[in-house]
Amino acid sequence: MYYTRENHKRFLNKELTAISESYLKLLNTKAISLLASNDVYVTQYVKLDLKKNDIGADRNVLGSGQLMLRFKKDKGIPRKNEYFTAVILEKDMCLPKNWGDTTWGKLRSHQVEFSEVHCVWQGKTDDNGFLLCGFSGISLEMSQYLIDNRLEGCVIILGPQEPPMEYYQNLITVISNTSPDYSAKEI
Repeated sequence: MYYTRENHKRFLNKELTAISESYLKLLNTKAISLLASNDVYVTQYVKLDLKKNDIGADRNVLGSGQLMLRFKKDKGIPRKNEYFTAVILEKDMCLPKNWGDTTWGKLRSHQVEFSEVHCVWQGKTDDNGFLLCGFSGISLEMSQYLIDNRLEGCVIILGPQEPPMEYYQNLITVISNTSPDYSAKEI
């Protein structure tokens, strides 16, 4: 099938508009209702697996770099391979009882640190009523924040991942900056 640059650009613009509208709707949704529908999870930070070699080389890391979080069994847990935004909130906003009618967007304005993460495993704990999940992809900034401040046991909120709007904008720019004489497949 043959698509012109203009057709491809129009498609990407429609896709970007749909993604933006969907995310704006999500940002304006009450955080407590996202929690009730398992789109947001309240978790407890257990540890960050960053063991280093005894030699002391800064780049020689033996651990997997995974973030381990504890979940209440009765509240549900994320599926494996699901992507989230992990958020550390200001102390007064970290518990759902303090959220009230706050929207997800407004709650994100209270964040101290955040990172995109990816659920890679689920497991049991010795504590009844709790499950562990491992997440990869934590940013260096968030991992450093957790380690430097010794935040074991702190609350981390997992919420919807931000859509790739910048990616779509870059694709539109690439298609717009080249000669319209070529089809999209020849870029």
